[in-house]
This record gives sequence, C-alpha cells and structure tokens, in this order.
Amino acid sequence: MIKYLFPTKVSIVKPNIDIVRLQTAVKEICKIYNNSSLTDAYGCLRGNSKLWSSETYDFLSHEIFQEFNRAIQVEIDSFWKELNYSGSPSPLFTAIVEYKHNSYVDIHSHAPVPLVSIFYLQKTKGSDNIMLVDPNADILHYQPHGLALTSYSDWFNQELQVEEGDLVLFPGYLKHKIKPTMTQEDRIVITTNFGVSY
Repeated sequence: MIKYLFPTKVSIVKPNIDIVRLQTAVKEICKIYNNSSLTDAYGCLRGNSKLWSSETYDFLSHEIFQEFNRAIQVEIDSFWKELNYSGSPSPLFTAIVEYKHNSYVDIHSHAPVPLVSIFYLQKTKGSDNIMLVDPNADILHYQPHGLALTSYSDWFNQELQVEEGDLVLFPGYLKHKIKPTMTQEDRIVITTNFGVSY
C-alpha cells in the first residue's frame, strides 16, 4: 500500500516472514547482549530504551536475519523504484530497538540516508505509532493561522497506524518521532538504513 504524504511517499507492507521465529531469535540476541546495549547511541532515544546495532554486534549472520532481509528486499527494491531513485538500495546498518514503558524517540531524521525501513517485530494493540513530520513544517509554522486553533501543532504531523508485522518505508530525510510507550509490554522494532550502490 502506497500512501501519498506531504510531497513524498510512504509505504506500509506486511512481508512474508515467520514473525514468531524472528521474535524468538531477537529476544535471545537481546538477552546475550543485554549488558552492553547502547541506550542513547544516536542522541534521540529517551527513557528506558535499548539499541543493538549491527555495527557493534554480529546478529545479521543469524539465519533468521538472512531470511528476514531476503523477505524485505523485494519491498525495498519496489519502493526504491517508486521513489525514482537511481542505482540499487544497499543496507548500511541494522539496529534492534527495544522500547520499554514510557520510553520514546525524539524527533530526528536519517539524512543523508536515502531510505529507512522500520519493521514492527513486537507491538501490542494500543501502543503508540510513528509520527511523520511534514518537510514543509518549517515554512508552514510561520504562515498566518487563527490563534484559536488548538490543534495547530498537529497540522504538521501525520500518525501512521501500524501493527505488529508491518514494515514501514520512507525517505531518510523525513523527520519522525515516536510517542512514549504507555503499555507494559515492550515494543521492539528492526530498523535499517539503506544507501545506494551502482
């Protein structure tokens, strides 16, 4: 499903992957590296969040991750063409991010990375979604609007309704954030930055 948002496109798909097997493997990896996880490696994680990066940990060699990458590559290739990018998408690094109660992600982008994928490995119903920020927000904030409008700040955000097993793809320049996790069960995502190869 392709959605037209602001002056760009965002894709939400459900890749064919054994999610239960992947959940088991990822939780084992998190246990193994629990004491050496990076809690704020990129300056935007808040609260009791943990991050394991493929730059530091060799979890991508695990068979289930190779299956996962093959499963999402079809979607990555398709969306890359949809964005009219040249060359081919090439993974730069992957991170497992675990959000515990009341943890969240501040607004940020992955620029100059061309493409970002976020796979919702574990997400309970009722937990918060990803918020995308209109790239035109810096301009629109200064346009004359009625001061009585209480939802003014929400004009520049678009919340994507996602569920467990969803893969979200969007250009790396698109700013985004995640509101605090208010459920007691952890939310776990697998996010990958894609560069270009020729």
